[in-house]
Amino acid sequence: MHRVLLVDDEPWVVYGIKHLIDWEATGYRIIGEAYNGLDALNIIRQSKPEIIISDIRMPGLNGIELIETLRQEHIDAKVIFISGYAEFDYAKRALQLGASEYLLKQVEEAALRSALDKVSAELAREAGLHTDASELTVDELFEILESAYPIKVHNFVSQKGVADVFPHYRLITCLFPEGLKHKATPEASGVEGIHRFHFRTGKNKHSYLLNFDERQNPLPFLDTVAQLKGHADHIGISSLGSYSTPIRQLFIESDIACRQSFINPGKGVTEYKQTDRAEQTVGQILELEIAVKERHAARIKRMMNEFLALMQDQAWSAEEAARLYNQMVSIAYKHVPDNSGTIGFMDYDQMTRAYESLEQLLHHVGALLQPQSGSHYHISNDMIRSIIAYIDDNYAQELTLSDLSRKFSVSLGYLSSMVKKETGITFTEYVTGKRIRLAKELLCDPSLTIEEIVHKIGYKDYFHFNKLFKKIVGVPPGKFKRL
Repeated sequence: MHRVLLVDDEPWVVYGIKHLIDWEATGYRIIGEAYNGLDALNIIRQSKPEIIISDIRMPGLNGIELIETLRQEHIDAKVIFISGYAEFDYAKRALQLGASEYLLKQVEEAALRSALDKVSAELAREAGLHTDASELTVDELFEILESAYPIKVHNFVSQKGVADVFPHYRLITCLFPEGLKHKATPEASGVEGIHRFHFRTGKNKHSYLLNFDERQNPLPFLDTVAQLKGHADHIGISSLGSYSTPIRQLFIESDIACRQSFINPGKGVTEYKQTDRAEQTVGQILELEIAVKERHAARIKRMMNEFLALMQDQAWSAEEAARLYNQMVSIAYKHVPDNSGTIGFMDYDQMTRAYESLEQLLHHVGALLQPQSGSHYHISNDMIRSIIAYIDDNYAQELTLSDLSRKFSVSLGYLSSMVKKETGITFTEYVTGKRIRLAKELLCDPSLTIEEIVHKIGYKDYFHFNKLFKKIVGVPPGKFKRL
């Protein structure tokens, strides 16, 4: 998403341009407004907009002097000037200095869109962001996937300077082996019939937006999948998108499909299919609730094994597994209140991070639903303090409850309840809180990029970090860094 600064000494002009189009829906974000050239220059130096829409005649520093200063300081922002008919000589001088376009007052929507399209194409050409796969920054990724207005996939591709857009889109998300020196982009040079755009979505996770014609020429898409299959551990493919499909929808679909190994270990390539098998398990969920209510341990264990077999045989998605898991959590809250505080409702993303496999998840939930005998393997206060100290020392590393369970030879369920008893919150809440506090400190360091910070606090997935940070802090990390 391109960052835009609006500059005019008449606030009503700024207001009019700001409300002339839906900026975020078309791939732009207004990062600020200035009412004179000097204020504009300060904002430009700090926020580094890619596009500046500025009046020519302004107090303090006029538009010509502003663009001269930018060029002297090697600031390569694209400038669109606004001028009146009497200022044509100024406009010519501005174009000589490298302004991209000028618009006549009053600015009309069609003229503004045309100027923005021209500037976007210039930015794309300069960055090499057409036909070959293009890599986005982490900030751009967050803005695309978390925009308040869903960005349509066609608008995104058009803004990258692609003229001959094809009718279909798919997004592929891949998880690569740890430490693999991966050439993130499949070979694209010389390949006709496809446009590729690359998103680095995590430490070992890459996503690719593909624009092609699936009905007339699917081979470039299949070749891309084949190239990636030779290197990636897991590949998730979205459903087929068209002109108006939100890019965020395609990403989430591919991400869900990429998590299929959580259900079926070893499954390499999965295409997303929207299914909802909730009705299929209504009877079994009711039977499980009765078994829990009647404290029937053998039946609870049998049903957990049946759920595991059912979901693996039918290749349920992680999204469907999360829905079923949350129904089980509801049963725990209702009938096993002493244990319910150690688990909570989760979406597919949280669930696949908290547990290593579907089998481990169901084993943990099954143990919590079992009738309690009143006797547990007891760990001393010193031991639980050692566990908390270990978490405090290692929370910035990749750390799960399963890791602690193995390290300290304590069952998942009991360990979870002890952490909750000692800290007052769940393990996940405790670790997340410490990571977000550290992230806030690191975001104040201008020398660190968001990508570097994500790695430093123990996360591998940029999108996951962005969602958590925004949920807890109230603003996305990129905006927090600019405050």
